[in-house]
Amino acid sequence: MEKCVNLLQVWGHEMAPVTEKSFDLVRFNGQEVAVIPFTSSSAVVKLHYNDEPEARGYVRCNGEDCVLCRLGRTAEERALLPVFLPSQETFGVIAISPSSRPGALRPQLMPLLRSEKPLVLFIKKPDQMTFAVGSKEVDLKRFGRERRIADFQRKLEAGEVDLTSVYPCQSNEALARMPGISRMLDLKGVAVDAGNPR
Repeated sequence: MEKCVNLLQVWGHEMAPVTEKSFDLVRFNGQEVAVIPFTSSSAVVKLHYNDEPEARGYVRCNGEDCVLCRLGRTAEERALLPVFLPSQETFGVIAISPSSRPGALRPQLMPLLRSEKPLVLFIKKPDQMTFAVGSKEVDLKRFGRERRIADFQRKLEAGEVDLTSVYPCQSNEALARMPGISRMLDLKGVAVDAGNPR
């Protein structure tokens, strides 16, 4: 029989403090998601797709000294647009690629943002490459969330909201400890000391 352990004692010291987030990344699939854009202000972020099993998914680029850049992994740009999610009564962030190809989100979204009308957008992603966007004018008073939206927008404009927090930020040291990345760093002769690759 295996010995029981207390997870608080085994892993408790490794856990980062939990912080409350007021928004998450909006993920699209074959189901429609209703979003209400209320600003065209966004944050632009550079991301790497990390395929390592320890932390699979997009991570923020660490800039000039980024280990993933030095390994030749391409950084992708995304504009992060805050939206209100009326069905969940919360805020979310849409990641928009700069692509203007047919079916991309950007060319469908930009005319709707330029209209400056209060709209609810119905967005779905029927396949890996294509978005479908429908829209309808909406009366924000009907949802009774004008004050919450105005408060969120004020915080955004004051720099109190970090839209990029929807993607994790891994230090160069943390990335370099992942076995696959560590082996590639070794093969390429890239050393990481105190956050500075050389």
